[in-house]
Amino acid sequence: MTPSPSTNPSRVRKQALTERREPPPLPRGRGSENFASPGKPAAAPGLSRVLPVVLAVALVFLAAAGRAPAQSVWELTPYRIQLITALSPTATLNPALAAELSEGIMNRVDTVIGVRWEVVPVEPSPRLRHRMLDELASVQFEDLPEDAGKCDKVFLVAVVPSASGYEVVAREVDVRTHVFSPIVKRLVWQTAKLRDTVFEAMLDVFTPLAQVAKTARNEVTLRLRAGGLPIRDPSVVDVRPGDVFQPIMRYSDRQGEFRKAMVVPWTFLLVDQCDAEGFRATLHSAMLSPMSGRRRGRVEALALAVRPSGESTRVVLRGRVEPKPLLAGYQIYDQKIGSKKTKLVGRTDADGRIDIGPGEHAMRLLVVKSGKVLLARLPVVPGLVPEMTAEIRNDDQRLEAEGFITAMQLNLIDLVTRQKILIRRARDDIESGDLESAAKVVEELQTMPTEETLMRELNNQQERIVVEDKWTRKKVDELFDETRKLLKKHLVSEPIKELARDVAAAQRQPRDATTSAE
Repeated sequence: MTPSPSTNPSRVRKQALTERREPPPLPRGRGSENFASPGKPAAAPGLSRVLPVVLAVALVFLAAAGRAPAQSVWELTPYRIQLITALSPTATLNPALAAELSEGIMNRVDTVIGVRWEVVPVEPSPRLRHRMLDELASVQFEDLPEDAGKCDKVFLVAVVPSASGYEVVAREVDVRTHVFSPIVKRLVWQTAKLRDTVFEAMLDVFTPLAQVAKTARNEVTLRLRAGGLPIRDPSVVDVRPGDVFQPIMRYSDRQGEFRKAMVVPWTFLLVDQCDAEGFRATLHSAMLSPMSGRRRGRVEALALAVRPSGESTRVVLRGRVEPKPLLAGYQIYDQKIGSKKTKLVGRTDADGRIDIGPGEHAMRLLVVKSGKVLLARLPVVPGLVPEMTAEIRNDDQRLEAEGFITAMQLNLIDLVTRQKILIRRARDDIESGDLESAAKVVEELQTMPTEETLMRELNNQQERIVVEDKWTRKKVDELFDETRKLLKKHLVSEPIKELARDVAAAQRQPRDATTSAE
């Protein structure tokens, strides 16, 4: 259980050192007797392995107290890890090899990682062993040992024979969030290489955990678990700029036990800085304020590193208002992170789907458009999950309205142009004395659609378009209002009425002249 912020750091350090003063008993050999009963830890490392760890932790605490007073206990607490290994029962994968493999992995952890990981080998129960060897992906959190809840991580490693030697299948379980990592598979030709292969698989599936310390708009400050502890091999880096974390809200009950964990949807943290000066990331989300809400004491904001598998993720677009239809034909662009430049990826198919493969970086920022209208920005880590569904504004009604309005505006331009041409022709006919032709032009003008006719058609069409989304309703109304203004401005009847009066007056002039002569 993570110490509360009010815990006295000196007391925590003193207690940690006290707990390590009495080393556990030495293991009696390298055979199968090193394993405990199912679900229980096996024999702990010997005194020669424990004393350096104690000294290193003590030095780290003393050094941290002098140089980084703001460093939290969380950052100085190592990961407590259970290592559960299941070997397929064959002549070569026997208990003796299992014991040797377990001890070899522990030595590798001490040599490469050091005090950041406190690893304890655990013998799986028969049920868990069977599920691990049969299909590691089928293992559920309830299948883990009862005391797994006291740890931070559980490594599940299965070794099975393959046509080309042996296959190592590994997966990590983050106990604090109950999140399973993607499965990693590695092939090895001989048993002598099993130790290194298993250890490499453990590094591949390991997902660093962080606390969200502060959120200021799109800038997030994180605290990395065990980030203040040294790592022996400098080539092994937990987190580097460009890595991606996924925010998770952890809810506890009154006793502080796990109740549930909720992944913040369509939200990722892109690491900008992770060094002695700080650990900061940029927030990318399809939501307006995904992490700005107030959190009570039993809600913990965490961030878990994601390890994409390198495969594709299918993105499905649906309307956000019932019946939430599938959105087909929407353009998907890839926006370069840190830039406004976009590149067309494709369009959603008839079922609103599009497959997004790995890009230049672990995270891709997708821009969804309908025509020229921006509908959403969706951060995606391809391969993290097989499919993601985004509920966005349904722009089909706006497109329907836009199509109708565009056609009406084109008709309006054609109508106004024809009216001006005909009025000019009628004026020429009056000047030349061809009043019969001028009268026919007036009749043609009077049969054309008027402002009142088109306004009525416009109102009827607007009533037929049913829009539930408020934003889309606003855009549709703006299109119709703009068209009404164009109708009132350009389609006026007064020039036609004036022309009709002038033609009638010209037709009366010969009769008036004849009457005067008589």
